Amino acid sequence: MQRHRSEQYNPKIANAFFRAGYVEAWGRGIENMCKLCADYGVKTEYTVHPCDVMLEFKIPQLDASDKRPEKVTERVTEKVTENQAIIIREMEKDSFITAVSLAKILGISLRKTKENIKKLQQKGLIRRIGPDKGGYWQITKN
Repeated sequence: MQRHRSEQYNPKIANAFFRAGYVEAWGRGIENMCKLCADYGVKTEYTVHPCDVMLEFKIPQLDASDKRPEKVTERVTEKVTENQAIIIREMEKDSFITAVSLAKILGISLRKTKENIKKLQQKGLIRRIGPDKGGYWQITKN
């Protein structure tokens, strides 16, 4: 569980996942998970097996007085229109949702839906990961 050179068992499959936007960079997964867990106070425990590594996440118990973290959609709804808030909620439910599906849910034109998506991207509230076909939406913390 320290810095090391990652070995790709099948470089062609690894490259396909990278090009599709499912992985950011090869070999940074565990390092990123450990950093994020430490940032949020989540303890991790590793069990190393001959062919794999099991990672257990231990989330601290919250007291009744502790406030649960709010969802992103609860924080950003004040900064966006009603349609944009719906877009964020739908993307939170299904990160692979299409603009066509969003237009149907909203009951507005595809052009207006794409304009709302563009505005959300400009505000830094959502981000497209990967290509138009096969990629997905990520809701950011801004």
